Amino acid sequence: MTIKELAYSTQQLIESATGSDFKRTHFYELLAASFGYKSNAAFNTDSVWCNHIPKAPLSELTPDLMGRAVQLGYPQSNIEAIAKCVVDQARVNTVSCIGLSELMEILSPDPFLDDGDDWESDLEDDEDDYEDFEFTSKHGILMQKNRLLTSELLKESLERSALAGNSLAHFAIAEIYRCNRPSSYLSDEA
Repeated sequence: MTIKELAYSTQQLIESATGSDFKRTHFYELLAASFGYKSNAAFNTDSVWCNHIPKAPLSELTPDLMGRAVQLGYPQSNIEAIAKCVVDQARVNTVSCIGLSELMEILSPDPFLDDGDDWESDLEDDEDDYEDFEFTSKHGILMQKNRLLTSELLKESLERSALAGNSLAHFAIAEIYRCNRPSSYLSDEA
């Protein structure tokens, strides 16, 4: 589900629950508030939407979220229902967010994760030297990266952020579509 589809379905849900109009653009403001941001603009400066990774919406209706609904001009009688609909829809659709700098750490190529490198067997040889040090699981890192790469919500959010001029979003898109290994075709073209 894209963020636009989520905004539309949440708008419909809120309007049927409260019996009053709800602006779709306010969904973005309230969704950002459910993750602890003061506004959607503050969210967009350093974060993007994604699915299943790492930060979920706040578990309860916070004063910040409800306060943001009041700032947007909704009547006090509808505030709790509106906030609950936004948080519930985010949970049902596994909406989460990730900071662009954290995303870049995950997407950046890592020489230890090269498929041809058998670094785990090298570590077994030096096991006594690193008794107190725990190495991150190669499989775990690749799983996290693959889940991110399959998130349509992430791709849509990165495109929006890149169109707004965010240079980290441009770089993240380039990393997502980067060739894993050099090819003779690319060398010939260069």
